[in-house]
Amino acid sequence: MFNGIIPDIIIDVRNAILNQLIPSTSPTWFDQIETICDLKTLSPHDTSGYVSIADTDYIKPIDKRARKVHDEYTKAAQALDEKYYPDTPTGSKGPIGTSIMRHGPSATHPRAYEVAGFGVGTFGGLSAECTELYNLVARVQAASYVAYCGDKTPKEAFDAQRPRIHWLWGLTTQVGGAQLNTERCTKIHLLGRLREPGHGL
Repeated sequence: MFNGIIPDIIIDVRNAILNQLIPSTSPTWFDQIETICDLKTLSPHDTSGYVSIADTDYIKPIDKRARKVHDEYTKAAQALDEKYYPDTPTGSKGPIGTSIMRHGPSATHPRAYEVAGFGVGTFGGLSAECTELYNLVARVQAASYVAYCGDKTPKEAFDAQRPRIHWLWGLTTQVGGAQLNTERCTKIHLLGRLREPGHGL
């Protein structure tokens, strides 16, 4: 908790063993740092707000939603700083905003000091940040495999784990998305029946 801001997830990868495997596996957003993360979903109704015919470079709606997370955290921190630290100079970050900036990728990263947004779309699609996360999980599992089995190199173990995690996460989110959409359709159908003559309401 950051003075009133409660992240969904905090990922801390300041682990020597994992960081030793970076050269032989895929680098990720989270390497050698502590990152604030937030999970967002996108319903069918909300998706239209993230699609524009004016877009020249197509970005998936769920990626657009995930990338809004950092700005939402920044605005929330600014509001809390204005409330609790009114003496903060205009244009400067107060203590809460500064504490958030201590997390996330370093200044050399294209999205330095950002809060990571994990997005799950209407039909189970995952945002790009989720790819970074399952690369990290694959590295964790590769490190464990190499430590206890030793019959594969770190890269071989990583390459074996990564597609399995990708498949499992994709299947899980798609099944979950289908169940959620089915439940929504059922509720809409029931609501429609209740509004028919003789059913009350």
